[in-house]
Amino acid sequence: MKRYQIQALDGWNKLKLNETLEFTVKGTSRTIRVEFNTSDKVALYGSNTKDFADEKLLVSEEGLFTLITSISQTLYVRASSKEKSASITYKNRASDHNVEKMSDIKFTGLEMRRTRNPEMERLMHMVKTAQSEREQILLAEIAKVKTQNVEVIEDVKTAFPELAEGNKPSLPPSGLPKDNAEGTEAVSSANVETSAVSEDASISDGEPSK
Repeated sequence: MKRYQIQALDGWNKLKLNETLEFTVKGTSRTIRVEFNTSDKVALYGSNTKDFADEKLLVSEEGLFTLITSISQTLYVRASSKEKSASITYKNRASDHNVEKMSDIKFTGLEMRRTRNPEMERLMHMVKTAQSEREQILLAEIAKVKTQNVEVIEDVKTAFPELAEGNKPSLPPSGLPKDNAEGTEAVSSANVETSAVSEDASISDGEPSK
């Protein structure tokens, strides 16, 4: 059987979700001890600034629990709960604290992730798995094509080896192969001789007979 020690009800105060507790420090440091009793799970955040820009999670609990911490500067504490109708009461043995209403800032850090439909989760998992398999197959095909291209290049190099330096064809200054150049010169010489014979024949025909 659980036993809860509530003591006098006069020392308990109600804390709303839009309110903050302010604990000040008069000396160098102090220890605060605050008892909470909540109807639902509540998260308590602490910060050294009113805007809770540097807030840190102090505790997340429900029911009756106690928060004990040491502070060296002013501490602001706010409560947050998924259940907007959560009832929160607290008891602070030291009365040197202030309760202030928070500005209309929406805190969404405590909003829990909504549970998806199990069937939808299964379908999404199947889609991701199929997409991953397709990507793996595509990568394997790309690697296979690259390997085949490398093999074809190697086969071409083997079938058509590069000529040695002494076996490479050379061209004369004219830009024609040597054999073609010699043939061209022989044809030119024959044409010159034919022209000379024709001229001699023409001259012989034109001279008067003695």
